[in-house]
Amino acid sequence: MDEFIGGVLGWTGTLGTFSAYVLIWRGWTESTGRRYLLLNAVGGFLASAGALAYGAWPAVISNLVWGLIGVQGLLTPVWRRSAPSRDDAHLVPAAAASSRPSTASPGEWNPSVTDASAISLPWLLPARDEEAGHPTALAAPDAAPRS
Repeated sequence: MDEFIGGVLGWTGTLGTFSAYVLIWRGWTESTGRRYLLLNAVGGFLASAGALAYGAWPAVISNLVWGLIGVQGLLTPVWRRSAPSRDDAHLVPAAAASSRPSTASPGEWNPSVTDASAISLPWLLPARDEEAGHPTALAAPDAAPRS
């Protein structure tokens, strides 16, 4: 009986994840659509339960991860809505606020826009001889010192 229930759960989960793939393939939904994410999450968990009934541990873990990825996709929009927005900038301490506002809105990425700050990395510059005021060449450890 356990194998029968495991088979039903496994095949139902597999049907769910395959139908999610078909929805994307046919262009009937997007990868961020609730229907797609829900089919993947529920399908992954059902397939994991089915694999557990058979003792197939690699399939249990991979389908469990698949279901968790679906749940993460479902929760991401909720997390973004509850994240502080730019309107909450007055809540950020002055020391933590940047001197220049970002040009991109949170959650959006535009590869044609780069918003970089100037930084100083002195350890990447060649070593300088303080007394002579000129750069020194990097010498091998066993080389004789120059005069």
